[in-house]
Amino acid sequence: MSELRAPQGPEPHAASEREWSLWQIFAVVIGLVLVIWSAVFALFQRNTTNYDQSFNGANSLFSALAFAGVIAAIVLQRRELILQRKELEETRAVLQRQHDQLEAQTHAFRKQNFETTFFSLINLHHGIVTSMQLTYLNESPTGRECSRIFNSILRQKHTSHRTTRSSEKNIRLQNLYEQEIADVYLEFYNEWQSIIGHYFRNLDSIVRFIKERENIDRQFYIRMVRAQLSSFELALLFYNCLSSPGKGFKPLVEEFALLKTVEDIHLLDPSHRKFYKQAAFG
Repeated sequence: MSELRAPQGPEPHAASEREWSLWQIFAVVIGLVLVIWSAVFALFQRNTTNYDQSFNGANSLFSALAFAGVIAAIVLQRRELILQRKELEETRAVLQRQHDQLEAQTHAFRKQNFETTFFSLINLHHGIVTSMQLTYLNESPTGRECSRIFNSILRQKHTSHRTTRSSEKNIRLQNLYEQEIADVYLEFYNEWQSIIGHYFRNLDSIVRFIKERENIDRQFYIRMVRAQLSSFELALLFYNCLSSPGKGFKPLVEEFALLKTVEDIHLLDPSHRKFYKQAAFG
C-alpha cells in the first residue's frame, strides 16, 4: 500500500514574498514620514511666523499619508486573504486525495478479504465433492461421478411413484404435482442425507455469502459458482429446492439464476420447470 502523507503547509517562498512586501511598505511609510517631518522642521526654523501655516500643511500631508496607509493595509490584507484562500483550497485538495486513496485501499482490502473467504468456500465445495463415495448395486462411484448415480436413483423413484399413483388414482403420468415431486425427492434425500446434506448446505452458504457482500460484482462470483456444478448436480439442485430441505435456498436460486444451464434431458420431466420463476433460468 502506498504511504499516506500529511497535507503540506504554505510554500516557503510564498511566505517570504508576503514578509518582503510588508517590509517594503513599512520602509516606504517611514521614509515618507521622515522626509515630510524634515521639511516641516526646516521651514519652522527659517520662518517661525509661518509655523501655523506649515504645521497645517504638514497636518494635511500626514492625513493624506495616513489615508494612503489605510489603503495600503486594505490592499495588503486582500492579498493575504487571497493567498490564504489558495492555501486552503490546496490543503482541501490534498485531504480529498488522501481520502480517495484511503477509500481505494479500504475497498481493496475488503475485496481481498472477501475473495480469500470465497475461494476457501469453493475449495471446501470441491473437497466435499471429492470425498463423496457410495456403493449402489454393482457400482462404487466416487467424487463427481456420484451425482450421476444419485440422478439415476431419483429417476427410478420418480418412475415408481408415478406408476403407483397412476394405478391408485388414475392421474396422468406426466402431471405429478409439485408436492408429490417434493415427496419423491424427500424420500431420496432421507436415504442419502449423510452424503448430500453437507454438499447442499455448503452451496447455500456460498451463495448467501455472495448476496450479503456489498460493492462487488455478484454476478461474476455467481458465474464462478455455477461453473463448479455439473449437469447432474444442477438437476439434483433443481429438485432439492422443491423439497423441505431446500425451500429456503429456492429464492436465491431464482434470484441468481443458478439453474441457467440446467438441461431438460437431466430433469425428471421438462414440464417441472413451471415450479420455478423464469428468473431461475436466466
